[in-house]
Amino acid sequence: MVASGFQGPASEAGGPVSTAGEGALAAGFSTMVGTTLVVLAGLFIVLIIVRRLWVIPRRHGPSWPLQPELLLFAWIAFLLAGIGGSLIASRLFEGVEGLESRALSMLVAYALQGVMIVVVGVLVARARRSESSDPLPSRSSFGASVGIGCVGFLVAFPLAQSVGMLVGWVQRVVSDVTPDLVAHDTLKDLQDAPGDPWGIVIMLLVVLVTPVIEEFAYRGMVQQGFRRIGGNRTGAIALTSCLFVFMHVPALPEASIASAVATLLTLSVLLGWLFERTGRLITPIIAHGLFNLGNLALAQYMM
Repeated sequence: MVASGFQGPASEAGGPVSTAGEGALAAGFSTMVGTTLVVLAGLFIVLIIVRRLWVIPRRHGPSWPLQPELLLFAWIAFLLAGIGGSLIASRLFEGVEGLESRALSMLVAYALQGVMIVVVGVLVARARRSESSDPLPSRSSFGASVGIGCVGFLVAFPLAQSVGMLVGWVQRVVSDVTPDLVAHDTLKDLQDAPGDPWGIVIMLLVVLVTPVIEEFAYRGMVQQGFRRIGGNRTGAIALTSCLFVFMHVPALPEASIASAVATLLTLSVLLGWLFERTGRLITPIIAHGLFNLGNLALAQYMM
């Protein structure tokens, strides 16, 4: 989920046009929000550099002792389960439109992908019990991982949004094309149908379920698959982030694709680092969920 380049509230289609005073007030508030995010991002960058927070101990990290081929194959099966779920939903709920159709499609796809999560989880548990010769990497405690996930959101949100705004500004200067205020199809659909109860279902899925599904797939399967093939942390995070962004491109408006890709790429790199830092998926899941919640809040402001 990405909301980038927000310059002010967007009126509903066919709705009344804001007065000049309201527009000036909204523009001023938007400028204040953008400036705050940029300042916070700058402060966090300085803190990370000064404290060398990016450094991760060599024996610290994730510990899914599965073969890399199995992890990457599971990721492909995971994607196919999502596609299959969407196709099944389109057949089962033929004629259903709008947010209801999107919500039902997400529910069916996530249900099938949830089965994949259970299967891979069982395989990981069995592999850990049988792992004896090679000691597993150390991990942060569950409580510490949750706390780091919350702090990670405080870093990721202003930093990713600031990068997206910067790229959007460059795009406007270079191409004279202004990015859309809301740079994701799901957010646009929610804005187009305020008050729809199915919108609440989608919001709950986006905040509570989507982060679990995506982090399990990309950080859990892909990033660890690349690591176990023999890649280093930096390479695994970079490759995983490129795949993460690529799979989101179809949901991005053409006018906002540059700023949205920059935002997503920054977010994914930070999520990958959080996973390596704690060795637990709960950390990027929490940061991702809070990031989505922040974007929903921004989208509601722009309605």
